Amino acid sequence: MVIRISCVIIFGSGIHDEWQETSQILQTVSSSAYNVENTMQLFKSFEPSSSQLLLKSSVNSNTFAETIKFPIRLAQIFSYFPIYIGKQDEPLKFKWLYWRMGYSCVSFLLFVTEFIFVVVEAFKNKLTIIDIKVVVFHLGAVVQYILFFKLTYCWSKFIKEWSKVELHMRNYEIIENLKLKVACLASSIMFIAGVEHGLVNAYKLKDCFDKEPTAREAFQTFFTYAYEHIFHVIGYSFWLGSLIQFLNLQRTFYWSYTDVFVMLMGSALTYRLKQLSQKIKETTKIRVNDMVVWKTLRKDYIRISELCFIVNEKLSGIIIVCFLMDLYFVLVQLYGSLRNMDSVIEKVYFFLSFGLLLLRIFCMCIYGGAVYEEWKNIKFHLSTVSTSAYNAEMRFLQFYGIGKTEVDVALVQVEKALAALNDDCSNIEDDGDPDYEETDMSTSDDNEVALEKEEIPQKIKKCKNNKLSGRLEKLNL
Repeated sequence: MVIRISCVIIFGSGIHDEWQETSQILQTVSSSAYNVENTMQLFKSFEPSSSQLLLKSSVNSNTFAETIKFPIRLAQIFSYFPIYIGKQDEPLKFKWLYWRMGYSCVSFLLFVTEFIFVVVEAFKNKLTIIDIKVVVFHLGAVVQYILFFKLTYCWSKFIKEWSKVELHMRNYEIIENLKLKVACLASSIMFIAGVEHGLVNAYKLKDCFDKEPTAREAFQTFFTYAYEHIFHVIGYSFWLGSLIQFLNLQRTFYWSYTDVFVMLMGSALTYRLKQLSQKIKETTKIRVNDMVVWKTLRKDYIRISELCFIVNEKLSGIIIVCFLMDLYFVLVQLYGSLRNMDSVIEKVYFFLSFGLLLLRIFCMCIYGGAVYEEWKNIKFHLSTVSTSAYNAEMRFLQFYGIGKTEVDVALVQVEKALAALNDDCSNIEDDGDPDYEETDMSTSDDNEVALEKEEIPQKIKKCKNNKLSGRLEKLNL
């Protein structure tokens, strides 16, 4: 056993030794022979991690399409995401003629039907907090289904946007096993939610078995009491009660899965930002001044920023509904804590249920806000670049900050620069000769125009005023 472990360590670390030797040779290059290619080689060489030695196809397994497959398969058990999942290399497709699509549509029709029964039953009697809670729970399931079905319909395009970013970042260092992290996160939270839901129903069913002499009467009491909005209108049936119980399980899954899905999307975005942050950190350490390297990093950051906006656009409705549902049920739980709880089991259930709800909200905020935290790390690494390695590409990279306030300030500065330029050009037209040429300008005016040229972005140099545009062309702006 010791010999085997020693051999694994020796042969596995051989890659690290060879990498160190290559790095040392590159560092001993004389100043006369040193060029940009040496810098690029040092920049591309990185220390292999243990995950790259032990995991097969770790790059492919960390793609968004592969990472999200397990959560989608988990959701398809409860009629979510009726999208076709083929083989490993086959892309995800949306198909109308697919058995999962039929299962999903039937579930949605049953949700809407039961929601109508709930609303009718609620307005028949005097509305209470409990009645409103049932209505909100059923309404949330219907709205969540519609939002996820809309996302499923455009899922292929959504995956393509991720693939564009991942294609350009395929050579980035692998930080962690994202697929394993997502699977563990989804499994753990959904398992806890399932256990909590099962224990509640088991306790209620046990109470019915204690009160009724036979199992048939116990199930009848359980179903009629839990779903009285149905069995007040339709006669009791065991199979109908079982179907409604499964629909209730689906709605409970939807509520928990929505929180988990927001966490997974935040984790996937944070992973890509971490890769970029790590590469920027390594680049600043070795003081790379090559414009090509920084231009590549800036373009990758722009792609990730655009992906963040796309994700926000697709998930904005889901996030709002998710937070509203969680906030409402937190208030309901706090309201329920005001009454006396004589049973120990009831007290334990309250604390477990309320704690799980707070845990989900906390995790959702943490994983969702991690994207902003990673952006701050990137900004910090850029601020630590030495003066000798600083160049224009870094300044452009810092300009693309994910923040509304900074964009507003930048626009105000651009407007001021345009106003100042407009005033200068108006003064030139008033004072000057119509045949004014660039050779008649003083040296100070040249410097001012050149300075304004550097401060104004390239995209807003086209002026709508024809006279001003003609004068700018003469000034070579």
